[in-house]
Amino acid sequence: MYISGIATGLDTETLVQQLMAIERRPLVLMQERKNLLQQQRDAWRDINTRLNNLRDRMAELSRTSLFEGRSAVSSAADVATASATRDAAEARYNIEVVQLAQSHRVASAKLEGDIGDTESSWLEVGDRAVVIDIDPKDTVHTIAKKINEADVAVTARVIDGRLVIQADETGEAHQLKFEGALWQELGITGGDGEILDTAQLQSAQDAVFKIEGLTITRSSNKIDDVIEGVTFTLQGEGETVIDIKRDEAAVLDAVRKFVEQYNSTMSFIQSRSSDGGVLQGDTLLMRIAFQLRSDITARVGGAGLAYNQLAAVGISIDRHGTMTLNEAKLREALADDPEAVQKLFAATQDADGFDGVTARLESRFQAWLQAGDGLLAARQKMFGDRMKAIDDSIEQMERRLEIREQNLMRQFIALEEVMAAFQTQAMWLEGQINQLNLMTAASAQRRR
Repeated sequence: MYISGIATGLDTETLVQQLMAIERRPLVLMQERKNLLQQQRDAWRDINTRLNNLRDRMAELSRTSLFEGRSAVSSAADVATASATRDAAEARYNIEVVQLAQSHRVASAKLEGDIGDTESSWLEVGDRAVVIDIDPKDTVHTIAKKINEADVAVTARVIDGRLVIQADETGEAHQLKFEGALWQELGITGGDGEILDTAQLQSAQDAVFKIEGLTITRSSNKIDDVIEGVTFTLQGEGETVIDIKRDEAAVLDAVRKFVEQYNSTMSFIQSRSSDGGVLQGDTLLMRIAFQLRSDITARVGGAGLAYNQLAAVGISIDRHGTMTLNEAKLREALADDPEAVQKLFAATQDADGFDGVTARLESRFQAWLQAGDGLLAARQKMFGDRMKAIDDSIEQMERRLEIREQNLMRQFIALEEVMAAFQTQAMWLEGQINQLNLMTAASAQRRR
C-alpha cells in the first residue's frame, strides 16, 4: 500500500499524470493523424460510390433500346390504351370499340340446405369438361368448392345463397355448358338443358373493334396480334386515336438523371478538394475531375456527324462546372435525327473510329473503379495501410508509456523512502542533541 506524499508532502499522482501528459503528446498527434486519414478514406469511399452511380446513369444512356423505345398515347384512355415495343412503326391509328369481350356468367336459384339425392353432372367450358360428383349432403358452398378445385378454367362463388359460376376467359369460345340433373335442381338449366334466362347474368361475347375502319373480332380485350409491336387494351365502347412514336420521355428522364448525378459527383469532389477540404491537394482526385469533364465535353467524331458533342444536343457545362440540360434542344435533336443522338451517347468504334461519350467514359470507369486493383481501390487501401501503421505505433508507444509511468512511480516511491529515512535520522539526532542539552544543564546546576 502506498500513500502519496507521506514523507515529502508532494502530490505524487498529480505530478506523474502531468509528466505523462507531456510524454503522451506524440500519441495525441498520431491519433489526430489517424482521424484525418479516416476522413480521407471515407471521402474516397463516397467518391467511389458517386462515380459508380454516375457509371450506372451512363450505362442507361448506352442502351440501344432506350433510343429505340416507343410510346403509345391514347386520346381517350377510357376507350382503349396501348403499349408498343421497339418493333412498332411510328404511326397514328383511329380506333373504334364496338363491343368489349366478356366472360360467360350464370347464377343458380337461391338454395338453402342440402342438395339432396342428385346424380353427378357435367360442366364444360371451351375444350375443357369436368364431372361434378354430388353427395346428398352437398350444399351450394361445397359444390362451389368442388368446381374451383376442378381444372376447368371456371370460378364459382356463393353470393346471397346463390351459386355464381363464371368462365375465367372471355369470348364466345369460352361459353359455359351444363349437362345433368344438378343444374336443373339449382335452377340454372331447364328440362331441355338450355340455360334459363333467369340464370343468365352475362353472356359470352367477343370483342369487336375497328382500326382505320377495318372491323376486327377477338376473344380478349387485350390484343397483340393485329399490329406488329403494339398491344391494345380495350377499355370501353367509343372512339380514340392512338399515336405510336419514339419514347422521348424515357430518353429525357435518363439524361436528367445523368445530369443530376454528374453535378452531385463533381460538387462533392470540389467540396473535398477545395481549401479546407480533407482531400485538398490530392493530385489523383484533381486528375479524375479533369478527365471526367474533358471526356464529357470533348468531341466524339468528325465534322460530318450531325451531333458530335453533348453541347450540340443541349447538355453543357458552365464556367462554374455545373452541367445543365436544355430539354427543348434535346427534344429537337431527337426529332431531327434520333440515330445520331444515340451514336453520340452509345457508339462503339463507329465508321470514323470514334467511341460515343458513354463508351469513352466506360474505359475511364474501368480503370478507376475496378475492384481490387482500380485506382480508387488502391487509394483507399493506401489510407487503410497508413492507419494500420499508426495503430501499430500507438500500441508500441502505449506499452512504452506504461513502462515509463511505472518507472516514475518507482522513482517517487524511492524518493519517499529516502526522505522517510532522512526524517528518522533527523529525529534521532534531534533527540541526541536534546539529551546533551539536558546533561549540560544538569552539570551546570551541580557546580553551583
